[in-house]
Amino acid sequence: MNINLRLLKLLDLLEDTDETNPISTKRMSTRVHGDLRTIQRSIKKLREEYMVPIENIKGKGYYLIDKKYWHNAQNIARFLEMETTIELLKGAFVNNKRSLIHVALEKND
Repeated sequence: MNINLRLLKLLDLLEDTDETNPISTKRMSTRVHGDLRTIQRSIKKLREEYMVPIENIKGKGYYLIDKKYWHNAQNIARFLEMETTIELLKGAFVNNKRSLIHVALEKND
């Protein structure tokens, strides 16, 4: 799975978490279809590269620390979606230049 898609899915899963309702690595692994180590590396990437405030309760799981931050997490999600689209377009261009003639981007609120 594309790393950006995995990060988007993890952000989506973390949206409904808090200190009293964390999500386990195993559950994230099942929902995102990745192994436990991949999920842990993805969480680390969200924390370090995108500064998403994710906390871990040992033995219970992860949660988003600051709900006020969620607006920023949504912006990160939009960025990741755009980056994924760009990668798909690059692939289309490399594989078949004619396919780009039919590409139309639309506004997504």
